[in-house]
Amino acid sequence: QNRNSNPNFRRSIAMASPLEYARAVLQARLLQAAEDGDLPLFKRTARALDGGKGRLREAVEGATASNCGARALHVAAVHGRMPLCAYLVEDLQVNVDATDESGETALSYAAVNGIVNIVRYLLDHGANPDKSGPRRCTPLHMAVGQG
Repeated sequence: QNRNSNPNFRRSIAMASPLEYARAVLQARLLQAAEDGDLPLFKRTARALDGGKGRLREAVEGATASNCGARALHVAAVHGRMPLCAYLVEDLQVNVDATDESGETALSYAAVNGIVNIVRYLLDHGANPDKSGPRRCTPLHMAVGQG
């Protein structure tokens, strides 16, 4: 679902200032680019969010889905977008163990959805396989539960 058509997103920005509105739109575009695996658009949008401050990682990490708090790495991981995951982890050095609002990591997202190449990649790049989510389940527990 396009975040711009999400009623929660629309409500959250209805009372925003023009600057806050523009930032929310850019954040939604960033997460949509992560979902779509559109690395060039993702990079352009990240630069726009950063506004020339030279802090791309912070700009990217500040973008979260309004419905669950998923970050760009969560979104890229659950959709199996390896080039985007690599850019986030290797170039921007985002926190591979960052959690969404419910305490789940990108590794959890990939494991529960059977995205094996992303699971391996995240583990190879320092993701904690023992970090449990809100139900005290590790990514391994979640993957086994999915079959």
